[in-house]
Amino acid sequence: MQPVPTTLIDNRDPSKKPLFSVIVAVYNSQRTLRATLRSFELQTSPNGTVEYVFVNDGSIDKSLDIVLSWARARRNVVVLSKPNGGIASTRNAALAVARGEWVTSVDPDDIIERHYFDEVAKMIAADAEGEIAMLATRVLVTKHETGKFSTKHPLDKKFRSGNRLIDLRAEPNAFAIGATTFLRRLVLAEADLGYDSRIAPSFEDGNLILRYLSHFEVPLVAIVSSAHYFYRKVSGGNSAVQGGWSSPSKYIDQVQWGYLGALEYVRSNCGYTPDWLAVAICYDLMYYFKEYHKYDSKTRWVGSDTSLSDEFLGFCRDIFTQVSFEQLQMLNVNAPSWSLLQALRAFFFPNEASGRLFRWGARPDGKINFTVVHAHPGGDMQILENARPKAVRIEGSKTHSYFGRVFAEEVSFSLDSRDASLFIDGILCPADAKVVPEQAPFSPQLLAALREKSLVARRTAREWSKAQRIVERARIESAILQRPMLATLGAKVLKRVRRKLKKETDYNAELRSKVEAIRSSPYGQSLAGCWYLLDHPERADDNAEHLYRYLMNYRPEINAVFALQRDSNDWERLSNEGFHLVDYGSPESSAAALQAAVVLSSDAVEACMYPAPRKVFGKPQYDFVFLQHGICEKDISAWLRGKDIAMCLTSTSDEFSFFAWKKSPYEFQMAQVALTGLPRHDALLQKSEVDRFQVENRQGPHRLLLIPTWRKDLKEALAQSPSPVQASRVFRESVFGDSWLSVLEDPDLSQLMELGELRIDLLLHPNFDSGLEGIDLPLGVNFLSLGEKGFQEMIIDCDSFLTDFSSLAFDASYVGKAVSYFHFDIDLIGAGTHSWVPGNFDYDKMGLGPVHRTAEDVVTWIRQRVSGESRDDGMFRARAEATFLPRDGNNCARVVESVELMLSKAWPLARPALPAEALPPIVGIDGWIPPDFCSRQESSFSQQ
Repeated sequence: MQPVPTTLIDNRDPSKKPLFSVIVAVYNSQRTLRATLRSFELQTSPNGTVEYVFVNDGSIDKSLDIVLSWARARRNVVVLSKPNGGIASTRNAALAVARGEWVTSVDPDDIIERHYFDEVAKMIAADAEGEIAMLATRVLVTKHETGKFSTKHPLDKKFRSGNRLIDLRAEPNAFAIGATTFLRRLVLAEADLGYDSRIAPSFEDGNLILRYLSHFEVPLVAIVSSAHYFYRKVSGGNSAVQGGWSSPSKYIDQVQWGYLGALEYVRSNCGYTPDWLAVAICYDLMYYFKEYHKYDSKTRWVGSDTSLSDEFLGFCRDIFTQVSFEQLQMLNVNAPSWSLLQALRAFFFPNEASGRLFRWGARPDGKINFTVVHAHPGGDMQILENARPKAVRIEGSKTHSYFGRVFAEEVSFSLDSRDASLFIDGILCPADAKVVPEQAPFSPQLLAALREKSLVARRTAREWSKAQRIVERARIESAILQRPMLATLGAKVLKRVRRKLKKETDYNAELRSKVEAIRSSPYGQSLAGCWYLLDHPERADDNAEHLYRYLMNYRPEINAVFALQRDSNDWERLSNEGFHLVDYGSPESSAAALQAAVVLSSDAVEACMYPAPRKVFGKPQYDFVFLQHGICEKDISAWLRGKDIAMCLTSTSDEFSFFAWKKSPYEFQMAQVALTGLPRHDALLQKSEVDRFQVENRQGPHRLLLIPTWRKDLKEALAQSPSPVQASRVFRESVFGDSWLSVLEDPDLSQLMELGELRIDLLLHPNFDSGLEGIDLPLGVNFLSLGEKGFQEMIIDCDSFLTDFSSLAFDASYVGKAVSYFHFDIDLIGAGTHSWVPGNFDYDKMGLGPVHRTAEDVVTWIRQRVSGESRDDGMFRARAEATFLPRDGNNCARVVESVELMLSKAWPLARPALPAEALPPIVGIDGWIPPDFCSRQESSFSQQ
């Protein structure tokens, strides 16, 4: 039971009832509170219109003192205080003493515009019959660091038509679920409605609003676009709304009590699930699923917690037993993508169909593309073309997984005809037909009345001139940044004057002009259809450099350029070798990219994919080929998701299969993946053969190359360390630092290094350099830095290679070096410690060397390598032989052949031969005809 709050101030006149009660829940808000209070002071509404109810929720800073000082001289303020109990109990305490006709909330780190309550009052006055159930004001997302604000929020769309009244039954996507809504206090009291304290970390507002609306036969909402609420957003997302993803309550309490609680309450009141309720809950729920497949996902860790993910998905299933698929399709704010929608349908609506067949457009070769999405992995698939059995080769297969569970499998294939049918386990998969969900009926007379009231509301609403908008922006920036209004306004005016006086040219327009001049010149025309290669803007020495060298030496008829920043350490080296270099970022570089037929890069970041910036030049016409940085044993599908990649290189049959079809999380189809090998491996193999005798017969210590990867959580902790000493302490006390230092500082290894029998070359990721500044390591540990030696030189020069998860282990094994892995935190990978998750590569079964879990085992392995006592080399050599393509030095040739086929549009018909183990299965059995097929009316697209 919550303790009764203590009333510290209540100067209200008991005989007066205000129009609005404003709830302000205060908790440790001293940094931002004064700006909020100042926005209250500036309100233009008449005296007696508004009362402010502050509830201090056990703040331990000066927040309460600030509120008390501000409230003492005011006649419209109540101040309560209570022990910390959370936002729900705090707002319930305020509701108990509020006396206004309407109740709303303002958070103590936000700001409201001067005319905020005036504009809401005008909207209420436009509703002479008093039919409005709720009012919603416009929320402008405001950066805490700059005071700049914008309307870029999914729920802002409903405000862009100005002030108006809507019936939620007619416009379910115009819902509002935030604290800035205004609710009738008497309805709350009569229905005994309050905030549910079980809901955490957020959605207590949405839950109350949705339950509240169920008490109105007509859920009439006033959209008050002219009333501006400035929501302060802090970089890093520390608020309950922005954050909370790391808390189990986000997946249990918020879903169970917030979403399900609202559903069950409203259904008990209404007898069904209204569309506006279903849409509002689906809107919030979609963030969970969309976040899961982001590159730096904040929800992916839940997939490794089986009990938590099962409970969360169980609540989701309960939700979708009360929300129909048609209602999910109604959602058009934060709507699910096509693939997410199909995954949700397959997993949560299994009774709708065994699967869905989709027909897409024709390919250049005339074939028709088809896709089937189903929830029956391993099911018996039968395909009919023109009512005849057809055996087809799968051209792509993608697994849709969320929170550790497979939701659906997406399978792609092509046929000559548009007439196709698909059966899974003998059950027909219906062909997809777009269904427009029916809206609930509503009165035309009511809509006409709403339009009339909306016209009245717009006539009385505040109109903003350009000057007034400038002043508003200056006022908000001043409040957020806590500086004088005149200073902010003066700075804005001065900036505009300077721009006008200097007559600054548009940089983008100037760049476009220079680039077009180059493109139209003889030099620019000579670049038409060229191949544009780069590794990274500031460095080379990866697959693109080696591929270019092959083109220069063996395929000079291919017009190729290599992009690199002129100040790069690699520029002079490549220029002396005869590379046709273009200075990355220059007009010449952009012109070459725009003239190119294909851009090939070892990286797939924005700078590499769009060397002619698409913000300036628009979407390019060239194809992009991702050469990859190395052989990928991890799942980087979240990072590649949504990127426009025409072709991706792979180097092993397992990697190819995982990218294209075998339980793949990637968006690629087989036509977009080429099995070629890495271009740099040709040079690595050649250098290894040249240096093999010298390396194998040299005298001196055994050389161990140690290249650990990095960890996201440790990188963040080091960045927050105030000093090098603290950074070193953080590094040493981390699981990562403690594990690796246990190896490097081992007494036995130190003795071997002192005796001259062992040397350790350590290449630490740049993110972790600061962590070793205060740590003294044995003299035999030799620190390497990027740029000091090339990766290939490091690998060839070593005798053995040790890492945790670096893909350079493949390079080392490729040239016969002994490899080992140290997996001290394997159980944490994929649970938020890093930005990637495990892929198809099973280190224990497929690793190119032994896998160790403890530092002791690593030390034993190193001692065995030094003494020559290792006995498992044969097994790992056999694995290497089975892993790589034939090490014939022809990887570059295979890449060029694949790119040429892609550019000729013959891809994938004339693609290079694939090994049998890389090929997907053939589905469909000749001679099989489903029972009563001829009687089925829905059996093909042509019958729709």
